[in-house]
Amino acid sequence: MKSKLLVLVLILFPFSLSAQLFHSENLHLSIEPTFSYSAGVLNESIYHSQETSKKISLLEWERKVWMCGLNIDGSYGKFHLKSGFEMSIPTSSGEMRDSDWLNYSDYSMKTTYSVGTNYADRNFDSFFSFSYDFEPVTGLSLSPEAQVQYSFDSFHREKGAEGWYGHSDYSFDGKNHWWYEDEAAHFPSVNPETGKTRKLAGIDYYRHSLYLWTGLSLAFRFRRFQAGLSFLISPFTYLSAEDRHHTAGDDNIFHEIQEDYFTSYKLGLSLSYEISEYFDLTLNGSLLIVGDIKGELYEGWTENKFQATGGGSQSGTIRLGCRIKVSG
Repeated sequence: MKSKLLVLVLILFPFSLSAQLFHSENLHLSIEPTFSYSAGVLNESIYHSQETSKKISLLEWERKVWMCGLNIDGSYGKFHLKSGFEMSIPTSSGEMRDSDWLNYSDYSMKTTYSVGTNYADRNFDSFFSFSYDFEPVTGLSLSPEAQVQYSFDSFHREKGAEGWYGHSDYSFDGKNHWWYEDEAAHFPSVNPETGKTRKLAGIDYYRHSLYLWTGLSLAFRFRRFQAGLSFLISPFTYLSAEDRHHTAGDDNIFHEIQEDYFTSYKLGLSLSYEISEYFDLTLNGSLLIVGDIKGELYEGWTENKFQATGGGSQSGTIRLGCRIKVSG
C-alpha cells in the first residue's frame, strides 16, 4: 500500500509544480488522473430463424474491471470542452455464461448452459463532450451537453468451463431435456468410449461500441463543495462484435453488427471538494444502460439472412480522481 501511495505522489508531484502556470479570468484548464471500478454485463444474443422473437443463444460477459485514466477539461467563459480516456488492468472479470434454447418444439426449454471465468484482456473507454452553462441563480448551473463516446471490450473464457448439454445431440437418450436434468451430458467429464476427459472449448469476444449522446446536466456549488447530476440519451448507438468459438478444427467465427436509435441511456452523479486553489478531489458515479439492439449476423463475413443478433449492456462505474488546475 505504501508503494502505491509513493507512486501516486511521484505522478502528481510534477503536475503540482506546474499547476496554475498562467492565470486567466475566462480560460480554465484542468488535468484529472482517475482510478475507477466498473461492474456490469455485456449481452450477446442470436435469435431463432423462424420464431424471430425467441432467442436461440444468449452469452453474458460480466464486465468487472479496474481502470485508470486521464480527463482534460477546458472552458472559456460558459463554453466547456472535456475529453477523457481510460484503460483496464488485465484480470479476471467475473463469469461468462452461455445459454441455448435448442428444442424447436418447445422454445421455452433451456437445453444448454455453461459457465466459466471471464477474463478482461483489453478494455478502453474514451469520450469527447461539449457543453454550455446557464446560471439562472448564483451557485446553480444548467448545461445542455453533446458527447461522443467510444468503448472497446475484449474478453475470453478459457477452455475448461463447466457445462450441461441437454439437447438431443448430447443427451444420454437422444431426446431434448432441460440443461439441469439427469439426461443432460456434463462437461468436463470422462468419455466412456475413449476414456479421455471431455472439456468445453474456449470462447473469445470483442465489441466496439459507439454512442452519440445528448442531454442535460445540473450542478450546484456551495463553498468548497460541488455536486452534479446528468442525464444523457443516445440518438444513435452502433455496436460491432466478433465471437470466436474455438474448436478442434477451424474456429467458428461470428460477426455481429447492431445499430439503433434512442435505446441507450446514461445517468451520472458527480461530487467534488476543493482542497486548494490547485487541486480538487472528485468522486463520480455513472450508470449505462443499452437496450437489446437487433442487427445482422455474419458467419465469417457471409451474412446469415435468416437469423438476427442482439447486443446490449448494463454497467455501473464509480470513479475517484484528483483535478489539477493548470490555469484559471
